[in-house]
Amino acid sequence: MFQYKALECEKDSLLSLKKDRLKGQNEIIRGITSMAIKLGEELHEIHERNEILDNDELKKLKHLNEELMNRYEDRLSRSSQMQTDLCRWYEQMRVEPTDDLVLYAVNINLGGEDHIFDETFMDEMEEAHRRARSEHAKWVEQARFDYSEAMAKLSDLWEQCHVPVSERTFAPEFRSAIHSTVDVEKVKNEAERLGRLFSERSCIYEKLSKWRKLWEEKIEYERNVNDKSMYKNRGGSLQTVLKRQKYISNHLPQLLDELESEAMIYNEKHPENPILIDGLSPDEHVRLVMQDYAFQKEMEKYEKISSRNSATPRKLGSRSITSATPSPMSRTTLMKAQSHSHISYPTCRKTTSPKVQSDIHLAGCTIGTLKRRLSPIQGRPTKLRNIME
Repeated sequence: MFQYKALECEKDSLLSLKKDRLKGQNEIIRGITSMAIKLGEELHEIHERNEILDNDELKKLKHLNEELMNRYEDRLSRSSQMQTDLCRWYEQMRVEPTDDLVLYAVNINLGGEDHIFDETFMDEMEEAHRRARSEHAKWVEQARFDYSEAMAKLSDLWEQCHVPVSERTFAPEFRSAIHSTVDVEKVKNEAERLGRLFSERSCIYEKLSKWRKLWEEKIEYERNVNDKSMYKNRGGSLQTVLKRQKYISNHLPQLLDELESEAMIYNEKHPENPILIDGLSPDEHVRLVMQDYAFQKEMEKYEKISSRNSATPRKLGSRSITSATPSPMSRTTLMKAQSHSHISYPTCRKTTSPKVQSDIHLAGCTIGTLKRRLSPIQGRPTKLRNIME
């Protein structure tokens, strides 16, 4: 009796094992059938069975199931990538596909349960991708040309309209990885906008350009003032230089007056869109350039005097004085710089020596404060109207 019960238990255990084995192998077969349908392939010899397959046959089924799943995932991945490329290209071009095959590839739902990734479908996706890529390449070539042409025009207008470097925000070249039709249109629109402004303000901009050229020429003369070769009168060249300097000295104030008058008239007519350069009217901008230059010259002069006195100290009673006393203009300039402590200037180009730093403290101004007051000829702060007053 005991042996009979043991056999019954063994039988039940084997039946349960058989049931689990059949369930597992049929799940594999159903997976194979499902993948075959999605891939558009027919497998006539694969179907569910009630008998248990041996280990070799089961191993083959598992391998086939894995192979079909990998093939499906590969086709799905490639199709998704091609569809992503198509959507990105047409979004970048800001147009709708006109080719029916490309339009089909863009709009198809790849995640649909009933979608079949057979070889015919994959060939169609690849052909649609090839056509769209060719269309996109032609667009990139044309967009790069249009962008370059618009940027060349815009760059000229930036110079003609004296637009600050900080406001020249467009990329110099077209980059297909990040730019689109919208970016090309923005450059074109900005060039058209500045073109209209230049037409309205051409007289003012031309006077400002003329003033800047004369001013740069004046600076160049002053830089070469200690060059002995400049004063060699070969063929009357010295006389020519002196005449030119006199011409510049006479015309710079005249141009400034004309610039101020015309800018005032324009701004009164266009209060909603006044002509400004770094937040200043053109004449204020010019005056600030001149003031900065005068301040730099005074500081250079002060540094030379200080260095010379430091090298050869003079005696006064029992004390040795090594620090230069600032000239009236220097002291006035320094005090004026302090009075505008709310104004931020770029740093002066020259490096001030420790000795000059000490002397500047004597004048009632730290070197850190002075450096914030100094600025080269190019690059302006934003609002400095009261510095002209």
